[in-house]
Amino acid sequence: MVEFSKLCQTVGNLVNLSTQLDSNPKKERQGGVFRYIPGNGIRDGFRNSYSEPIGEETIDKLNLYGAISGEKAHRLFAHWLRSFKGGTFLDVFSSWQTRDFDGSMYGGAILINNDGTNKIRDEGRTCDILSFSGLYEPLDESVVTIAGLEHNLLDETQARRIVEFSGNPTYQELYDRFHSK
Repeated sequence: MVEFSKLCQTVGNLVNLSTQLDSNPKKERQGGVFRYIPGNGIRDGFRNSYSEPIGEETIDKLNLYGAISGEKAHRLFAHWLRSFKGGTFLDVFSSWQTRDFDGSMYGGAILINNDGTNKIRDEGRTCDILSFSGLYEPLDESVVTIAGLEHNLLDETQARRIVEFSGNPTYQELYDRFHSK
């Protein structure tokens, strides 16, 4: 398991950079809520999950973004569990796969496995999830995907698959800015 404070530092740097992007139409959004749910946290009913406000936002907005980041993570995990059939997992990796903007179900959570697969770990159904809410929706996804890459929670192939599925217009610019600083 990666150290949560280090993940938060990376997410904070990415959130700060996001306000400078040409591809960001909502530069006024400068913060949100980051959530990391390791596999053991999921098995314990999300009791061992980690959540942290990142950036600058009002308390009312942080409460809203906290609820949304939690909903994204729960929905992604439920979709992943439902996909388990006969001992193999279907292709589940992002909250964009069940996104319903009109139903207030947004993208911005990704499923990760430390071994880079969707295999069963420890003879139980488990995965890790990163979720963020508060920025322009594609940036929520970009932030957690880049943070996952930086902390070796997923690889380039997985990251590319995530952003290609969503058609993410912000990922490459944020990735390039983060690596040029």
